[in-house]
Amino acid sequence: MSQEADPTRSGTPAHDRVLDPRRRITGYINVNYELPPLVKTLINGSMQIVQIAAVLSGLLAATSAQMYSFFKDSGNYSETTSREKRDVVVTLCYISLVLNIGATLSACMLMFMLNNMHSHAATASLRHRPMLTIPPFRTPAPADSDSEMRYFTEEGHLLPEYCKAAPTLNALIFHWFVGFAGGIAFTLAFIVTYVAIEEPKGTLIVTLVTVVYAVGPLLVGFLMNCIYSITLRMANGSHRTT
Repeated sequence: MSQEADPTRSGTPAHDRVLDPRRRITGYINVNYELPPLVKTLINGSMQIVQIAAVLSGLLAATSAQMYSFFKDSGNYSETTSREKRDVVVTLCYISLVLNIGATLSACMLMFMLNNMHSHAATASLRHRPMLTIPPFRTPAPADSDSEMRYFTEEGHLLPEYCKAAPTLNALIFHWFVGFAGGIAFTLAFIVTYVAIEEPKGTLIVTLVTVVYAVGPLLVGFLMNCIYSITLRMANGSHRTT
């Protein structure tokens, strides 16, 4: 009695091998997989934010590069300005340039990872959870539970669950944010420093007020988000202990 041909054996042509995903899952993707609506919204919104931030960082990098030649020219300073003060302005300009370039590169990598989340989730859904459209969240209920609670997870863990390398995503977000915020801060710093060195006190006061007005919403929003995250973690921690 002849044995059934094994399509995975080495003598089988490559295009006839491994046609059954149940035998070998690696390399297959679920073409019908759809991300949950909330995850789609988060990914699309994050992509738009990162794209805008990348453009802004690129513009700030170009501005810093142009301002470097201005600050490097000793003719743009008064005769009483010391070399040390000029070096401070130039150093701030250097830091701003490097941070903005780094933020632009990090934003490109971040957009690449966000763009690949859908395909990775489709591959993972076929490999680990062919009947589900959400990752197997550990809390507050297992993914194979019949309860509707299996569709809930902690807010901070949502996108990393769909990322192929969640620790890399978190580290990249941190790197991008530090570069983005630092680039803005040092760009404003070398402007304010130059004004403080070369301009009258009245001009310095007006500049400082304008800077606070410009970055005020960003600082308030960041502070409120930090307070919300800390409060949420404390609430979740107290819920687990009870």
